[in-house]
Amino acid sequence: MKTKLILFDLGGVVFELNWKSTFEQLHSPLSFDQALKTLVSSKTLDDFEKGLISSSEFHIQIQDLLQMDLSYDAFIEAWNQVLVGPVHGIEKLLKNINQKNEVMALTNTNEVHFEKLWTMIPQHYFSKVFASHHMKKRKPERKIYEQVLKETGLSPREIIFIDDTLENIKAANEIGIQTIHNFNNAKELEIALENYIAS
Repeated sequence: MKTKLILFDLGGVVFELNWKSTFEQLHSPLSFDQALKTLVSSKTLDDFEKGLISSSEFHIQIQDLLQMDLSYDAFIEAWNQVLVGPVHGIEKLLKNINQKNEVMALTNTNEVHFEKLWTMIPQHYFSKVFASHHMKKRKPERKIYEQVLKETGLSPREIIFIDDTLENIKAANEIGIQTIHNFNNAKELEIALENYIAS
């Protein structure tokens, strides 16, 4: 079946991430590994990336979670440090794919990072961006992939989904979406996509 949509994750595929840079500025007494594990597994982050709490509520909750004391503005500045910039070579790849295929994004993100992303790269590379905080759901939940299928009107086999997290890849595979696992490497992704991009 012909591929009709290339669906990109953003963080770790289109944008390079550096969590250590953020945690250095948060001044949490927890070690980096402890802080990251605590954050990633927390209901607080899950709620924020589903748009269920505001950035100010997130700031309050995360201070307690990571045992830190930062003003809201200092926290937002630190929180955005995770976004390094576009992965080397990704803009050229996006331009090339756009000439042949529909390109969209499916991302777990939040209102703060979502605003920052588009100061780093033009949003017009993507005809539509499915963002968790707008959808009130988050990868790897099955319902987020089902919403993409419903809104695009495509079958799973007509979509190639690219993500840096194996858990998200597995969830997409389970409903029949073709996938590519990629982390911060546009050259490898270009090679992996050669068999799927329309000629």
